[in-house]
Amino acid sequence: MTQANTTRTPRAMQAEDTRNRVYEAAIEEYKRVGVENAHIEKIVARAKVSVGTFYRYFPKRHDVLQERRLRNALAAIKRFDSSNKREKNGTLRQLLLRWRDAVVIELSDKDWKLNRKVTALMTENPEQEMYWIAQTAFDTITQKISEGQSNEKIRGDISAKELCHQFSVGMFGFLCSNGNDPQKTKVDIALLIDLFITSIDIEHTALS
Repeated sequence: MTQANTTRTPRAMQAEDTRNRVYEAAIEEYKRVGVENAHIEKIVARAKVSVGTFYRYFPKRHDVLQERRLRNALAAIKRFDSSNKREKNGTLRQLLLRWRDAVVIELSDKDWKLNRKVTALMTENPEQEMYWIAQTAFDTITQKISEGQSNEKIRGDISAKELCHQFSVGMFGFLCSNGNDPQKTKVDIALLIDLFITSIDIEHTALS
């Protein structure tokens, strides 16, 4: 069996570079004046491409935000995975706090106000967001909840996947609503985690 050729061609590399330049130029313009007031002409001038090139990669303005959502998610997942390897997983509460930290740190490292708009986009396609959660960072948390259900420490009348979904809805709600204050968001999500654990922990001691 021959190994698949994964080498990118010069043309593909050039297209990726162009797309990245358009993306970065659009983000800078969005930061400057907001998404609704952004001027495509200024974006393409900064990126040194044509208007047609912008729309080839991002047919709608919000497609740029979807791209940022994807990049933010991948970065947060990488941060979460690294933290779990260092700390060797831990309790459910510890896992949820690490996920909170990974997301909030990733968002606050960039432009918090713009990233709130990105987070708000997650409510437009909840099934797609649930797929991301189930297949990436929340796999670890889902497994931890499943283990607790098997040991009869966590309520079993709701599936682990659905419990993760309910927690994520609350968490992303705080990410959308807390203005430009990452620290307040961390405090609020910590309270959410405590309430969530209290509601699912049969013994009220097993998950902390």
